This record gives sequence, structure tokens and C-alpha cells, in this order.
Amino acid sequence: MVAHNVPPGLGTYAQWDERLDALLAGAVMSLQAVKAVEIGSGIHAAHSADRLCTIEIGYQKESGPAAFTRTRNNAGGIEGAFPNGQKSVCAVI
Repeated sequence: MVAHNVPPGLGTYAQWDERLDALLAGAVMSLQAVKAVEIGSGIHAAHSADRLCTIEIGYQKESGPAAFTRTRNNAGGIEGAFPNGQKSVCAVI
């Protein structure tokens, strides 16, 4: 499942039941056939070296408010419970 154009900053980090990643995982897990949910490359990251999971953050001043860029989308578009402007990726297992 992929969501495009998710506004950066949607959700909260302060309330566990209002975190975007928790709401997304909860909605997908409510389907009876689903046994696992992966946001980004979470399962691969658990078995990889730390240096392979690091996401470099860049900055492009001319891009306006969405000036921060990432070289990869390992976090699935969600960092710290907030969308980061990249496509949000959720895999169902």
C-alpha cells in the first residue's frame, strides 16, 4: 500500500494512539487475513547493519518549505510518527 502527497507534519508524536504509523498499522491489522505490517523497510532494517539503514538528509534551499530531501525511503515516508513528504509505504504480510 502506497500513499502519495501525504502532507508533512500530519499526526502527533505525543499521543501513542494518534501516531500516524500506529493508526496505519492498526487499520491494516484490523483485516483478519493480515498477520504482519511493515512500514518502510522495517523487517529488512532489523536484519541489516546500522550503516545500511541510515537515511542521509539533504537540503535544497530553492525547493521552498519542502526543502529537505532524503537519498532513500527506508522509513517508509514516516519519521518520528510524522510524514516526511516522501511516499508512505506500508507492506502487508
